[in-house]
Amino acid sequence: MRKRQIGCCVGLAGISLLSGCEPKLGDRTNILFIFSDDHALKAITAYLDDFKTSASGTPTGFETPNIDRLAEEGAILLNNTCCNSISGPSRAAVLTGKHSHANGFTNNSKSFDPDQFTFARALQEEGYSTAMIGKWHLGDKLDPRRAGFDDYNVLINQGTYYNPEFRTPEGNKTIEGYSTDIIADLSIDWLKDAKKRNRPFLLMCQFKAPHRNWQPAMEDLELFKGTQFPIPGDFRDTTQFSSLPQYVQDARMRIDGYMFPGWDMKLRDGEVPSNYLNLYTGTDQKDPGVTLEQNRLSAADREKYWASYEEENKKFYSENPTGRKQAEWKYQRYIRDYLRTIVAMDRNIGRLLDELDKLGLSKNTLVVYSSDQGFFLGEKGFYDKRWMYKQSFSMPFLARLPGVIPAGTKVTALTQNIDFAPTFLEVTETKIPDGAGIQGQSFLPLLKGETPASWRDALYYHFTESRAVESEHYCPAHYGVFDGRYKLMRFYEPVAGDSWELYDLDNDPDEETNIYNTADSELVNQLKEKLKSLRSQYGDTTGAAL
Repeated sequence: MRKRQIGCCVGLAGISLLSGCEPKLGDRTNILFIFSDDHALKAITAYLDDFKTSASGTPTGFETPNIDRLAEEGAILLNNTCCNSISGPSRAAVLTGKHSHANGFTNNSKSFDPDQFTFARALQEEGYSTAMIGKWHLGDKLDPRRAGFDDYNVLINQGTYYNPEFRTPEGNKTIEGYSTDIIADLSIDWLKDAKKRNRPFLLMCQFKAPHRNWQPAMEDLELFKGTQFPIPGDFRDTTQFSSLPQYVQDARMRIDGYMFPGWDMKLRDGEVPSNYLNLYTGTDQKDPGVTLEQNRLSAADREKYWASYEEENKKFYSENPTGRKQAEWKYQRYIRDYLRTIVAMDRNIGRLLDELDKLGLSKNTLVVYSSDQGFFLGEKGFYDKRWMYKQSFSMPFLARLPGVIPAGTKVTALTQNIDFAPTFLEVTETKIPDGAGIQGQSFLPLLKGETPASWRDALYYHFTESRAVESEHYCPAHYGVFDGRYKLMRFYEPVAGDSWELYDLDNDPDEETNIYNTADSELVNQLKEKLKSLRSQYGDTTGAAL
């Protein structure tokens, strides 16, 4: 690691700043943290060899060359996970290095407490320039400056893909264009200014993509047209969910019945076939239609938009498929649009990497690509996240830092988003402040290809949303433990009947066979003891007691 060099000032940043000597660009490692929303591992080509399962349904004819470049020139974490698979809580865990119950942001209805430790503020106090650009999602009434960011330009709530509105220190403003392009543009402009400021920096560039409802850039509307992507082997239609527990069957994230015809499937209002399976019908979940996104487009772009879907839509109307055929049509519409948003994001990540090169900042900048959680791409017949099942529990992490992270490094150790903050602080040689309460540990040695004397042997997970009160997708609260092979989960809400699930991922990578009632009792007891130990270690007294 490069030793700290702050010219005339040595020691803690507080001392150096008081003496009027700030660190200069090049004295300390910069961080460019690129973050997305809901990016499944199997929609990143660098992960394909390591993430395939027997039912993978891996997309073909799709690549993410710029994200892959980070793995080629740096490291890829193969067993990285989130501690709570939902956007706001994952983002809070990244900033604080703490599990959801400890940082207080347990679900998206909460607002982040900015007075607690964040690694952004720790870097800010060391003299770093800090910025948050893109998707914030930690409270629309919270000024990101209170959490340690000098500058911010953030989407309001979830944001929109087209002509989005941003919240800035000067007030709200609408910027014309495509969200992903705009966030990259703003980030590039900020990097140019950072070079002029001549101070080390932290830039958190956070895209909306590929979050629902998967609206493509105008230039990508024709991409993958006619492509039939492989369907996962465990994909289900409405007749095939009975093999799953009832609380899983009831989840409102089934592609066959919980895809809104307008919002998700891009079918025009008034043209939806009468036999279109919409299990939201009769509930308080009304189809928001298409107006929230498409009507933000100019008349010319809106005409181009609808023209791109017209041929496929007309065929769908005329054939009027039912059952499995309708479910597969919905899957193809979903996966094409999902991947289109990723292509645009990957293209812009390439722009960011190129800009670092142009500015001469690549050699001294840690570049990270990650996403707040994984996502279902048809496995079990689902979209969305929330579950501790592999697809949503897994979280991508690829990183490059020339001279520190050897090119082509693959890390198989168990890592988690609570580890990001301490890792970033170690990379920048920043002391963890007293009282920070960080629960994660730095995995910088792993990125460097080293084997720490000790490392965790299991991961803890807790999804805290109550199906009865908070969850629009009807996923019941649950917690669990994963040791790299076995995954034990407890669904403790009454609606789930206090059910346990246990999977052997070495022999059942698709998590199809719950062996809780047939596994060796010693194994079950060991996993329960480990789960109890982790709950105690992290101080989690929420949910059902063990």
